[in-house]
Amino acid sequence: MAVDAGWRQDGGDPGRSGHQPVAAPARGLSVRWTAPASRDEEQVGGAVVVDGTLFRSAGGPSGQVRRYDAVTGADLGPIVDVPGRRFGRLAVVDRTVIVESVDVGSAVRRLAAYSLTGHQRWETVLPDAVSGGYTVGDGLILRSAGSEVAAYSVADGAVAWTARLGGEAGLHPPVIGDGLVLQASEDPPVLSAFDVTTGRPAWRRAVSGAELVARAGTVYAMGDGGVCAYAVRDGADRWCAHNPTTTVGDRPGGGGAGPHAGAQQAAKRSNGIDAVAQRATKSLSRVDVVGVGRPRFGTVSDRALFVVGDAGRVAAILVADGSVAWTGRYGLGWEVDTSYWAPVNGGGVVYVVAYHFDVRGDDVRHRTDLTAFSAADGRVLDRVELGFDALQGAEPLLLAGEHVYFAALERLYALAVR
Repeated sequence: MAVDAGWRQDGGDPGRSGHQPVAAPARGLSVRWTAPASRDEEQVGGAVVVDGTLFRSAGGPSGQVRRYDAVTGADLGPIVDVPGRRFGRLAVVDRTVIVESVDVGSAVRRLAAYSLTGHQRWETVLPDAVSGGYTVGDGLILRSAGSEVAAYSVADGAVAWTARLGGEAGLHPPVIGDGLVLQASEDPPVLSAFDVTTGRPAWRRAVSGAELVARAGTVYAMGDGGVCAYAVRDGADRWCAHNPTTTVGDRPGGGGAGPHAGAQQAAKRSNGIDAVAQRATKSLSRVDVVGVGRPRFGTVSDRALFVVGDAGRVAAILVADGSVAWTGRYGLGWEVDTSYWAPVNGGGVVYVVAYHFDVRGDDVRHRTDLTAFSAADGRVLDRVELGFDALQGAEPLLLAGEHVYFAALERLYALAVR
């Protein structure tokens, strides 16, 4: 199987692993080019890279998908321009451009598909006004809203199936792995698995958090309950990570790597979550189990899961056993050092976009930057200030070849990694 050097959807692949197997090692970061949102009231929605071309969606006076040379930034012009729309999340799969949009002046959301030259293949009105994004795989577009996950056909936009979740999905998108769709719900976090072709329920269990990434037969859950790994096939426990400075007894259910008692009990129940598991999951809230504060987002390679927390730190957790290999600091020691964006990794480097805020007397400071860490030992390789002011969180970070890209609302940044 050929390795794809592009980045065709948020998270890079159906498991949203954030891993790019074809990426250059970072010797230094520098902003190579930017594509600003220059039209009236325009905001960047999403970005992907396919065969050396970057596709960028945006909304303003019209919904637009525009192309750029991924290396030089040369503007290759729009392929789609639809009045009265704000284009958001973007994917290019099987030579099909997929974009979600909202009508200007209303809450009506739509999902549409276009050819690479901009010919509309289909469009469907979505039955809700909230979106946490979507994931494309196995010829389907998987999207959750409220307490339901729906599968749309890439070919014609028809609804292939819908399924109920164990609760509200919030803004957490589904992931796909080993023929299953995996979607977590919140409060308490519950992970549901469905057959990707039929939507038939496969298993359901309590987990450590609602933010998911999947790779190589394992799904990783992150949240207030910590960081845990489960088998995609049946939801069986793989491990739960722990902070080596945390003593046994500081964490309910133990403190070492391995499944906690509540999760073990929940794994035995495929049609519901028992009260014991719910209490165990909730009791883990606010416990710093891997030394990063509350785990927010992750990216996973063949060797490690890299978890970004809300305390200005990132940790590398070995996928083999859940032990913490290293922790690094992206924070500046300011009043707020946090990240609202999923990291990515490739070429032996982990990339983290962060937001910093501080007040010193009458001096109010804020900063946004991109930090590159060595995936081997957590050393900071470089840090570049990006300087964007508008943010909403979850804007896409992507890695392709010798460039890392970030689609901030006000401009798209392309940074050379060497």
